[in-house]
Amino acid sequence: MVDPGHLLAERDQAGLDQIAAVLEALRPGGQVVLQGPGPLLSELGAFGLMSTNIAATSQIQGFIGSCLVDSESGLLLASEGGEDMDMEAEAALNTMVVKAETEVIEVLDLEDHIEDILITMTKQLHFIRPLEKAPGVFLYVALDKKAANLGMARMQVNRIESGLSM
Repeated sequence: MVDPGHLLAERDQAGLDQIAAVLEALRPGGQVVLQGPGPLLSELGAFGLMSTNIAATSQIQGFIGSCLVDSESGLLLASEGGEDMDMEAEAALNTMVVKAETEVIEVLDLEDHIEDILITMTKQLHFIRPLEKAPGVFLYVALDKKAANLGMARMQVNRIESGLSM
């Protein structure tokens, strides 16, 4: 049995340092510096993803914004909407969410993978869905909670994800 307290006490602070660096870079006058594509995208090359068109996400009821992200580096690959959002920051910070959940799965030896992550807040719903065909890339969708239908939105996110191809 893994002792979470012991694990956290010994855990390297790299993840927290990365989040702090992103937040520091987002201060006025700051700029997010991306580290380049992760290994999956480096291997695939610039045209590795044949379809990165995520425009269909804008048809989801309650749509606020969406993006396609390299989960290794946080690099924003495509975005839609999000006029009132900093999509590069969304990409970078949600990469930390994906990495944290991946670490939970590995540390607890769950022998599983992330199908999707749903974050519910008082005003918004956030979906994070790693691509089945390219697990190193995820689709992120933000929705207005009052306007969205959770069940329908999830089905649409799944359909859109399956339409993205390698």
